[in-house]
Amino acid sequence: MPGRPVSLAEAPPGCAFAARCPVALPRCSEETPAPARNGDGLAACHRADEGITL
Repeated sequence: MPGRPVSLAEAPPGCAFAARCPVALPRCSEETPAPARNGDGLAACHRADEGITL
């Protein structure tokens, strides 16, 4: 994923990938996503149920 990784010492609220994700929603910067089924595995993404893959 392009962009600079988030510092774990100063992690912002929400998803750690929100600032770099091309399909992020406004809620991604506010709420940490729970793991959800995505294909054969799990993804901690608010859009996992939409079948989006990066």
